[in-house]
Amino acid sequence: FALFKEGIVRFDTPHLGAYFATMVVFWLAVPWGAARRLIPAVGAVALLAVAVPLQLHDDPGQAWDLLNGVDNVHRAYDQADLLVHPDERSQAAAEAAVIMAVGYGIDPRMLSELEGHSVAIDPWEIAVVWTYQLDWSPLPVFQNYSAYTAKLDQLNAERIASPEGPEMILRQNPAKGLSQYPTRTIDRRYPAWDPPAQALATLCNFAPLRTTKRWQLLERVPDRCAEPQPIGSVESSYGETVLVPQAPRGAVVFVRIHGAEVSGLESLRSLLYRAKPRYAVVDGGDRFRLIPGTAGDGLLLRGEPQLTGAGLLAQAPQAKSIELTGLAGDLRYDFYSMALDDQAAQSGGN
Repeated sequence: FALFKEGIVRFDTPHLGAYFATMVVFWLAVPWGAARRLIPAVGAVALLAVAVPLQLHDDPGQAWDLLNGVDNVHRAYDQADLLVHPDERSQAAAEAAVIMAVGYGIDPRMLSELEGHSVAIDPWEIAVVWTYQLDWSPLPVFQNYSAYTAKLDQLNAERIASPEGPEMILRQNPAKGLSQYPTRTIDRRYPAWDPPAQALATLCNFAPLRTTKRWQLLERVPDRCAEPQPIGSVESSYGETVLVPQAPRGAVVFVRIHGAEVSGLESLRSLLYRAKPRYAVVDGGDRFRLIPGTAGDGLLLRGEPQLTGAGLLAQAPQAKSIELTGLAGDLRYDFYSMALDDQAAQSGGN
């Protein structure tokens, strides 16, 4: 069942391929009996016929390479040899680190700033820690997209706000060089809403120190946020456009959306299959996947660019209106403004 959920919750080709490929093993493990020998063979072939194209959809010709028995034996021997020869294993690891460092392209100045400081990685590329031998201080849910409930989001937010949390955050822009992440995170979510309470805590407790096209380094600063102030509440429903209040000078605006969470019979559907998708449409144009479990945690909507950032690493969509689609039903939008001390934000360099 867990394997089935792994395959269908994201519902993309790699996850579905992994599900069908693993099902081949389970299928062959069933004790069919001598009288039914043809069933496992036919079933396994059918499952593989589905799994292989899904797993190798970007390069179908790779299937023949992976099924080459001689090459597979050689690869298995080489890997076993590395296990028993520490010097060769260390050399292979060092070579891999060099290759990965070239791919990541973090500039020397940013690496110098990281020396002697603990760091968390945003949103998910934790292999960068091993590549550069950084002092990793992971959040409880150390890959942002996995914090899909209010409780998990709050755990991360508390760690970000705590003085015992990471001293720095290294934020990647996956959209730069990876076309499958046009919004800088998975499934066309908005990055500062993934998850939202963590993003607000980061805004309050960290400020940019250095920014390049692919990376941004943030350093811990004293909490620069005042208490959020309610500035409006709107009763609405799916498919209706709601205007976003203007952000006061020196403040940001965020919204807590109530009614978008999974409830009732959909809870059973979510358990056995997956929740129905929700989307947030900003200014009648950009549409982002909305996670129902964190919609009430505070979605950052607008604020001055010196507070929220601009360009590829902006943390607010500067929304003048928002509309939820995908379902039917009543919603309530509670808007808040939160004043920030922008001195820390303006100190961030390039």
